[in-house]
Amino acid sequence: MADSSPADRDRRLDEAVAAFLRAEQAGGPLDPAAWLAAHPDLRPDLDRFLADRSAVRSAVAGARTPPPAGFAPGAAFDGLRIVREVGRGGMGRVYEAVQVGLDRPVAVKTVRAVGPADAYRLLFADEVRALGRLKHPGIVPVYGCGERGGWPYLVMGLMAGSLADRLAAGPLPPTEAAEIVAAVARAVGHAHERGFLHRDIKPSNVLLDDGGAPHLADFGLVARLGELDRTGRAGTAGYMAPEQFAGSAVAVGERADVYGLGAVLYAALTAHPPLPAGTTAWAEPPPPRQVHPAADRRLEAVCLKCLAQDPAARYPTAAALADELDRFVRPPSRRAALAAGG
Repeated sequence: MADSSPADRDRRLDEAVAAFLRAEQAGGPLDPAAWLAAHPDLRPDLDRFLADRSAVRSAVAGARTPPPAGFAPGAAFDGLRIVREVGRGGMGRVYEAVQVGLDRPVAVKTVRAVGPADAYRLLFADEVRALGRLKHPGIVPVYGCGERGGWPYLVMGLMAGSLADRLAAGPLPPTEAAEIVAAVARAVGHAHERGFLHRDIKPSNVLLDDGGAPHLADFGLVARLGELDRTGRAGTAGYMAPEQFAGSAVAVGERADVYGLGAVLYAALTAHPPLPAGTTAWAEPPPPRQVHPAADRRLEAVCLKCLAQDPAARYPTAAALADELDRFVRPPSRRAALAAGG
């Protein structure tokens, strides 16, 4: 029988990570799904390794983006006063600011754009157009937009944190997980009704206000429904539907966002993405209770239906998923009792 002592586990973890790094340095990184499958008992630690590696790469990309001089702390323009930088990525930066006339704290999202046809600028313009048509309590509010020093910017509601921050402390209680994802699903349904597909639903794009209520953010990969006969590969590894991994090979529709919602529910139940951050091809995610045995069995079933490989096997709409989660939070018997004043 193999030694299962902590020392042996640490040794095997070191060997698994070393094998991954050696393959990467040789120019042919291991397939993350196969790598994880070869070490099932090490999955939580290996997931964290891949997530940390992805986060470091994103941070490095963002750090290489020259900071926009016009957004330095203390800068004032268009009724805004910049307070501090609160986030960055490869495309741009996010600042905390104050709308001076209203004395209202806001977030200012910028994007690096080098010319009128710059890809980042075009994506940003799509996001602005979409958010201008979306008015829902579950979507981060937008107060205005502009441009400064060649950097387009968007003025939005300032949130306290994200679901990703919350999950750093571990999985959520089942009812809280269901309530948060149901609220986000209602927001996604609103976007779908107005013809927009989000395509990048993940915990870091679910922002939480001071009261803990969720708000869907970052429509940077938004696309129009009905114009998606074919689409390029867009999204975040670990949270993309299989048809998004396939890129232009298949049509992508609103059930891709249903998959994304299921992926967020999976993360809420396990504190891990359905697939590792370094995933380069879609694979069948392990059931949530295999990753976190205490995960609720009923929510696991809901989650796996969202994550079905065949889009037709998923919930037909984001609203249908929200209804299912509402039934978990408030079963029919409980709703009847509340209606009766019980």
